[in-house]
Amino acid sequence: MSRVQAVIVGLFIVSTASFSGTVYLYYQIDSERQARAHSEKIVADVQKALAENQKLLEEKSLNAASLDNQAAQLKAEIRTKNQEITKNRTKIAQQESKIKDLSEKLTLLGKEKTQLKTRLAYFEENQETEEPNTPDTPGQIASGQNVLAPKTVLAAPAVAPLVASNAKPKAALPEVPEGKVVLVNREYKFIVVDLGKLDGVKLKDEFEVVRDGKVIGKVAVSKLYESLSSCEILSESAGLFQEGDSVRAGHSG
Repeated sequence: MSRVQAVIVGLFIVSTASFSGTVYLYYQIDSERQARAHSEKIVADVQKALAENQKLLEEKSLNAASLDNQAAQLKAEIRTKNQEITKNRTKIAQQESKIKDLSEKLTLLGKEKTQLKTRLAYFEENQETEEPNTPDTPGQIASGQNVLAPKTVLAAPAVAPLVASNAKPKAALPEVPEGKVVLVNREYKFIVVDLGKLDGVKLKDEFEVVRDGKVIGKVAVSKLYESLSSCEILSESAGLFQEGDSVRAGHSG
């Protein structure tokens, strides 16, 4: 082989080697470029995920703040409700105390009503003109003790009228306080008033029955007791008498 041919073969070999190296370098560079692009995509995905997570954290923080506000409002409402419950319990306790007091008063009124009914039964059984003695205590009436011995009560002597040329004689007005009707008996046509001997009442004294400031009728004492009087109904000009009507002294009979 000549020298020229050898040189040519050498150059061919060098060119081939250089081309192979170039191709290898190209593939290496392309591979690195793809790897870099993949890495950059991964980084972008991570950054996007981080941004989304940050957004979620901010939303959670806002929700947490809102929940804290709602919790604070609920606590305030609970405190208000507890205060109202305490006030209501106090009011209920006061009402229960009032109910207890009213119950005790009703019990006492019931006992007084029983005593008055006992006295009324006695009035109905003793319609004679004789005046019985009054028992010493209401309890003796209620227990049925035989302490009501009959006795005649005489009316107070009449006051001598002053004689004048044109004057007509009048009986003196009894000085007794105003009282109340405590019982009305339609069957026997009499009422019971809470005025008696201790109030200066006498047999045959007359009372005016008053309601709303107006005279609605007259009664006369037919039976007399220490603190009660049984009165015969003389007239009723404005309806039937009722328990609670007022009575005041009128002219004596």
